[in-house]
Amino acid sequence: MVRSFLLLAAFAATVCASQTQAAGLMAHQAEYRITLGTADNASPIGKVRQRLTNCQGAWKFERDVQASVALSQNLRFDIDSALRAEETVNGNSLTYRLQRTMNGERSQRDGTATLTTSGGGAAILNGPDGRKTVELPASTVLPMALVNATIQRLQRGADSFSMEAFDMEVISDNFLIKGSLIDPQDLPPRLPTNIDPEKVGARVWPILLQFFRADRLTDPPMFQARLRLHETGVISRMVLTYGWLNFGVDLTGITPINRAC
Repeated sequence: MVRSFLLLAAFAATVCASQTQAAGLMAHQAEYRITLGTADNASPIGKVRQRLTNCQGAWKFERDVQASVALSQNLRFDIDSALRAEETVNGNSLTYRLQRTMNGERSQRDGTATLTTSGGGAAILNGPDGRKTVELPASTVLPMALVNATIQRLQRGADSFSMEAFDMEVISDNFLIKGSLIDPQDLPPRLPTNIDPEKVGARVWPILLQFFRADRLTDPPMFQARLRLHETGVISRMVLTYGWLNFGVDLTGITPINRAC
């Protein structure tokens, strides 16, 4: 559950880190509120801060998560996570460093993933259990390229799609991600009054993403997310469902970044 919860924040950060100059998306800093449950009056359990810049042919993003999740009197998770990552604009190379504290226990991991021009590639990962190499099949896309490809498909009018993407935080391997458009009433907008809708992008797609391990498909998926994805690459609202749990992530503030680095 905790790893899936962290992916919710990770995907929010990644979505905002697509190819801004190529696709008209927006470099920015954003803040989100995390809630357990999705009601308008759901109590906050944490926050996300993320920052994206485009510098010298690469996307650089920072994402910080602080959350405290109490599922029962004896089951509680205190999470503090800091991700620093860089992906080339052409989507062929990714480097990252992740520092995480969970219930007082600290861990650190880093890695690189490289795709070749002929297809496929490899990821070299360093973590608490040592170094390992993961072979990446020809269909793999890296995190930022994943989101750019998602938006391109939606702009072309696709109502469903599937892609295989490397994940650097949850399983350190490939996810098979199946996406589809959903009824807008299934996830109505929830922007605060201090954010102009035009600022995050007038065109928006409500979509469902289902996450499966690419190396062993399951039914149902490991977890799924419903989100409102804007043409600027900004997510204004997201709901992650893991078993019987629903986590909400709502945009609370956003500041465009105009400088390149």
